[in-house]
Amino acid sequence: MVTLIKPLLVDITILFSFTFNGNLFFPYQTKAPLTFKQKLIYGLLGSFGALLCMFYPIETLGETHFDLRMAAIMIVTLYAGWVPGSIVMLSTVITRYVIGGQFIYIGILVSILSFVIAFSLRRVFLNSKHRVITGSLILFFYFYLYISILATAVMFLDTFFYLTYFAAFYLTFIALILIIESLFRTNKQTVCAIQFFNNERGELFKVLIRRILAQILNEASQWIKDF
Repeated sequence: MVTLIKPLLVDITILFSFTFNGNLFFPYQTKAPLTFKQKLIYGLLGSFGALLCMFYPIETLGETHFDLRMAAIMIVTLYAGWVPGSIVMLSTVITRYVIGGQFIYIGILVSILSFVIAFSLRRVFLNSKHRVITGSLILFFYFYLYISILATAVMFLDTFFYLTYFAAFYLTFIALILIIESLFRTNKQTVCAIQFFNNERGELFKVLIRRILAQILNEASQWIKDF
């Protein structure tokens, strides 16, 4: 049990950490279109996080690793688009190919599948008012295909492991959505507060200038009268 929980917590911590770090580089905004630089940064951060998950597998079956890299692929693709999503997907596919092993093509297939599903349903997800529910449905659809592949090719571990793995996958995926949505709201409030402060500061500056000019004109007119 401990050998299962420890790497699981490491993977979850990695994904949470890179989610917050992505917001530090470019604060998440709901309606602002991403620049190519932002897409590249998000793709590289997502790739690094996904690769770290691969290097800390939850369970190893021969040379087949069970980890949470697909969660990174799906989250990046759903929120940032196909460019950063494909960067994360390709980096994991190449790494999985280098690792090799009997089930190499299964590992590659489930990674590509996570990207294809996330990209295909991205618009539905972004247009949804209840992204946690929509994200859950998207993930369940992926789980159905993922489990179907495992059942035909890799089903060697006990049921408890698969239940724990998919439960952790789901909870991590939903937690990432909640974190990102929370950061959206926080960033929006921060921008509004800054704009309000700048507007108020501008108004105060105008009032101050008017008062200074009025004082100068007052003193000038008084000086002319005295003269």
